Amino acid sequence: MADWLEEAERKPGRQSSPEKIASHIEKRQILVKANYLANSNYYDAFISEISRLIARVNNLPANTREPFGKIEGRPKRSKFDNKLFIFSSSYRFKKRRSKGILRWFGYRHYKHIRVFYISVSKHEGFADVEIKDYILEKHRLGVKGDDKTTLHDRHLLQTSMDNLTTENARKILDWLAFRAETNTLPFDFSMKQSRL
Repeated sequence: MADWLEEAERKPGRQSSPEKIASHIEKRQILVKANYLANSNYYDAFISEISRLIARVNNLPANTREPFGKIEGRPKRSKFDNKLFIFSSSYRFKKRRSKGILRWFGYRHYKHIRVFYISVSKHEGFADVEIKDYILEKHRLGVKGDDKTTLHDRHLLQTSMDNLTTENARKILDWLAFRAETNTLPFDFSMKQSRL
């Protein structure tokens, strides 16, 4: 009878050596850099436009920015050097409890969060997009409610660089400001992003 331990050690595993991982990262960085050099005019103009729109929104009076308050946008470093940017907004709300005798006296507190990630893809002529739309229930420390569900919507997509227009930046801003729903975003939700 063969020993399962020796047999398992002989099989090629999913774990890669540090050299393979470094090689993979380097290859991806080269592809991303080439894509960025070829399409930087689209990408930079889009990031500039959405950042300009967010600055305009954040300068509005507070009552005009309800319910979200402010929209945040910032670059984030990535090991792939893919010019990753994160744009987000959120607001809090409460809803009456749906069950129980004392439901009229109690509320559940929620936070609705929207996050839009964009980066240069390793695929020529494309940008990678991630869209997150979460509704999280607030729980007191040490106390769990009977409704432990979290409503969320998450999409990993690719979009053509020429789809990064000023009109589409405006649609993303409307979504971040809770003035539009996810299905109105200017992306093909059937075109899923290929993973690493």
